[in-house]
Amino acid sequence: MKLVTVVLRSSGRPQLRDALQSLCQQDHTLLEVLVVDVTGDTHPALPDLPWRAGHSARMIGSDRPLSRPQAANVGLAAASGEWLCFLDEDDHYDADFVSSMLRHARQQPGRLLLYGHSREQAGDGSTKHVAALPFNRALMASRPLCHWSAALINRRVIALGCRFDERLAVCEDQDFLAQIAQHGDFALVPVTAFNHRAASDTAETGDDPASRDGLRLSCETLLQARWAGSSLHHTLRAAAGSQSGVAAYFRHDFAGARAAFSAALQEYPDDPNALHGLGRLDFEAQQLERARRQVERAIEINPDAAEFRLTLAQILAATDATESARAEAMQAARDPLLREAALALLSRLPSREAPVTATQQPARLSPCSCGSGRRYKDCHGKIGSLTSESEAPRPIDANATVIQQAGAAMQAGEATRAITLLSAVSVSNVIDATLAIDAGSLLLAAGDANAASPWFARALQLDADGPARALLRQCCERQYASIYADSVYREAAHLCRRLQPDTASRPQRSGDAIHIVTDFAGVGGSERHAMNLQRILAPHLPVRLWSTTPVHVAWSDCGITLIDSAAGNFPRDGTLVLIGQFVALGDWFGQARFHRLVIRNNIDQPQMLLQRLVEVELYNRRLTVQFTYPSAQFRERVGLPGAVEYSLTDLDRFHPAVRTRRTLRTGFTVGRHSRDHYTKHHPNDPSFFRAVARAGHRVRLMGASVIASALQHDSSDIRDRIEVVPAGAEPAADFLASLDCFIYRAHPYWYETGGNVIAEAMAMAIPVIVVGEVMGIAALIEHGVNGFCVATEEEALAKLTRLADDEMLRARIGRAARTRMEQLAAEQDDAVVAFYTDRPRTVSTSMPLTAS
Repeated sequence: MKLVTVVLRSSGRPQLRDALQSLCQQDHTLLEVLVVDVTGDTHPALPDLPWRAGHSARMIGSDRPLSRPQAANVGLAAASGEWLCFLDEDDHYDADFVSSMLRHARQQPGRLLLYGHSREQAGDGSTKHVAALPFNRALMASRPLCHWSAALINRRVIALGCRFDERLAVCEDQDFLAQIAQHGDFALVPVTAFNHRAASDTAETGDDPASRDGLRLSCETLLQARWAGSSLHHTLRAAAGSQSGVAAYFRHDFAGARAAFSAALQEYPDDPNALHGLGRLDFEAQQLERARRQVERAIEINPDAAEFRLTLAQILAATDATESARAEAMQAARDPLLREAALALLSRLPSREAPVTATQQPARLSPCSCGSGRRYKDCHGKIGSLTSESEAPRPIDANATVIQQAGAAMQAGEATRAITLLSAVSVSNVIDATLAIDAGSLLLAAGDANAASPWFARALQLDADGPARALLRQCCERQYASIYADSVYREAAHLCRRLQPDTASRPQRSGDAIHIVTDFAGVGGSERHAMNLQRILAPHLPVRLWSTTPVHVAWSDCGITLIDSAAGNFPRDGTLVLIGQFVALGDWFGQARFHRLVIRNNIDQPQMLLQRLVEVELYNRRLTVQFTYPSAQFRERVGLPGAVEYSLTDLDRFHPAVRTRRTLRTGFTVGRHSRDHYTKHHPNDPSFFRAVARAGHRVRLMGASVIASALQHDSSDIRDRIEVVPAGAEPAADFLASLDCFIYRAHPYWYETGGNVIAEAMAMAIPVIVVGEVMGIAALIEHGVNGFCVATEEEALAKLTRLADDEMLRARIGRAARTRMEQLAAEQDDAVVAFYTDRPRTVSTSMPLTAS
């Protein structure tokens, strides 16, 4: 007989007695009940209950209040049972819960977790519905598969290191289950003996409902970020199965479509896309009742999918369920892509027998009955409309002036000043939701998501129906972006190990071809890198260039072959090199037999990298997967081994001699060039460059129209010193030739994995100042020798002053920069050949260019 421990976290609420009574009545004979006191020292004594022989109950805790995850960890540490359960004090078990779960556990030895169904009960004790989803890793991070109190957990999870994350005020149970899932699949068993009172969720944190709303959203976003890798991996696999079914459907291969959707459901039970696909097939086969069940189940799992709603509306219309069809069609009409089709269906439905009267006024969040597709509160129930009460005046908020000043500062590109202004305001004193949203939006745009989050949370407290929820989620996603990336990169590493051949990869043979694949439709960094790689490798190995799209005219004479699966034109064996993780693998990959895949991981987009690896997995290919990176810093960030391939600069094109041909300019000229996108510019750049101009220097910026208006917030003599050149208006080398110093920093949200423009400036012997540490190419700069790396604007201005006043210093820094780029060219050529031919390097280097 196995001892089972039930951990019950309690604040001493009246419902505790019912929960303990349900444990007292368990028919399993060995039971340990641990009541964890979360209050610190104010919990009442446990009620006197008739515990049977073999049952024990005691209260544990500490001398301080405990959060939910802290209390769960206390219970976990004190548990003696071989199996564990966690019960909330306002829920309860049927008398046979433990014994029934143990019976199934004996039938599945080695299983770490089994779970049953839960009865969701109304306040009067009646059952609203019975809930549980089959085990599905694709759904696990987005929604609970079960109520965790319906689970029986083997204590081996403790030895495996599973603990409750004390950063999570809520959702700590889902995180704990996700940890366990890393060690094995769960099993859904046919037991329905746990009862959950849905209304009790409102007291789960002890906070007021408005505060808890923002807290839960933050915790949910952190939870999703922590397990993003596994979730994305299995979501991609599940989606691929359904996409295969959709493709067969459009080929009119309905049997093939049904087989594909069924196979997806076999691997991922209750996958909503596959359920919808089968429902669609059943609908067209006039199996209307079965179609309705499939699509309703899909909507139960993903209620926001408008396509599912439209299909259900069509099914209901075909069965003359007109009002239900109308409601679903109006929901579907909220999606702009489906609006036309939904409105067309609505127009074909019979009109209502009677108009909606005042007593039939719909709920404010429900679809408006007029058929517009909008919510009632945004349509005929809109505040100020003829059918609603007059609009209430906005509250007068004493903080409005400061927030408006911060907005004016942001318009002038003075992000630092805006942050300072808003930091002086007490968020809890703001009483106008719109002002709170304004302040949060300013801080988010200024690159400070941590400071923005409390403002959006406050706006959500003040107006739960406004846009604050979406903005707070966006803010939380920014805050947890590094956690998300770490999770996805870990999953990529795990998948690489699974894809590795059973035996060591066969050595490179002299006849093996290198197939370099990218999208040659444009003229950019990836295309240039592919050409440089071909140039370096061609003397040593057979190399072919391939394009996934029609080739740009600039590359028409470069011997590039367009991949065409139908014509049989595609790479087939040897080493496949993808220049950029955005290069998707087509059907041709399934027909090829590569032994090695090299992916140039050139931007910090972990989801795209994982997508490429999942494509390899779906084709059931086992091969050596390796990576190259545009900098050593980015390689360390990702954590996957590979070689560093700095994007090589054309040293003939970007040469100091070009600077001798520049037009003579008066004054010291500072500048930079980049893509014309907000992520390439720091929010405080306009203020900084105005300060440079006020110091008496000229400023030239190419690709800066996104900040051009903010640069104008100064006197005319300062504005005249700043010139904004449209992106691409001048050849990069000619533009750089006009500068005496190149300065660069990017937006806080953008990770510059390489920094080609910096290398180009160094090649032209222009002193470079890099502001900030998150920039891959900064590793090439030896501070004070061949450039400068600084942390603040004040340091940057000081270095500019030194360079402006000391021509000899400029010349010395510039010469050293050019020398470093020439050295890098020799080092990198040798490193690249060594990596692809699997031979030792012949040129020594101090730079980390080789595989690690």
